[in-house]
Amino acid sequence: MRRFFIILTLILPWLAFAADESYNQNQNQDKDNTERRQLTWRVFSKLSQKEREELIELQRTDPEKYKKLLQQKVEELRLLDQTKREELRSAYEEWKSATPERKAEIRKNLEQKVRAEYEARLTDNRRQLEEMKKRAADLEKELNKREADTENQVQQRIDNILKGKFGPAKEDRDNKNKDKNK
Repeated sequence: MRRFFIILTLILPWLAFAADESYNQNQNQDKDNTERRQLTWRVFSKLSQKEREELIELQRTDPEKYKKLLQQKVEELRLLDQTKREELRSAYEEWKSATPERKAEIRKNLEQKVRAEYEARLTDNRRQLEEMKKRAADLEKELNKREADTENQVQQRIDNILKGKFGPAKEDRDNKNKDKNK
C-alpha cells in the first residue's frame, strides 16, 4: 500500500503537468481558430456580392479549390495585417528615440496611415450596409408577395391535405430549392 502512495505521489504531478500542457495547447489552438474565423469573415466582407456568390458556387462545385482559394485569401490578409503591425512597431521604435521635430513628422505620417485605413474600413462598411439594404428590400418584396397570396396558399395546402399529401407545402419546397441555388 505504501508503494502505491509513493507511485501516486510521483505520477500526480506529472499528470497535472501533462493536463496543463494539453490545456495550454487547446487554448492556443482555440485562439488560432478564432483568429482564422475572424480573418475569414473579413475576407468575405471585403468581397463584392458577385464575388461572394462566385466563391459560394465554387464551394458547392469544387470544395477543394474553394478551400485552397479561401486559405490563400486569408493568408494574404494575415500577411498584410502582419506587415502593417510591423510598420507601426517600427514607427514606434523610431519615435521613442527621435528628436521632437522627427516625432512630429512620425506622428503626421501615422495619422495619414491610420486615417486612410479607417476611411477604407468606413467605405467597406458603407458598401456592406448598402448590400444588406438591397437584400432586405428584396426579402420585403417577397414577403409582401406571399402575404398577398396567403388565401390561395392556404386553400392549396388544405386541398393537398384532403388529397392525402401531408408533406411540406409546395411553397416551402420551392423556397428550400431557391435557398440551395443561392
